[in-house]
Amino acid sequence: MHVEDNFKEKILPWHEALKALQETQEQLIQLLNHIPDSKLQEKVPGREFKFYVMLHGLIHHDVYHAGQIAQLYKLIQEKTQ
Repeated sequence: MHVEDNFKEKILPWHEALKALQETQEQLIQLLNHIPDSKLQEKVPGREFKFYVMLHGLIHHDVYHAGQIAQLYKLIQEKTQ
């Protein structure tokens, strides 16, 4: 399986989307637990930046979308009460 397969456009029910998010987060944590810290200082193949920068961007990306999810959840709760 290629990494790109994880990003093919698909529409999932809410609970499945959250489960998929949790699973990919767990995969990332497992990967990070099994690579040396020195890997973060290596350049990403085909890019002009290091793995550290890519990881930093990924974390910011996920936090941004987690905030969106929290806002949507709050809005849904308010609308259903």
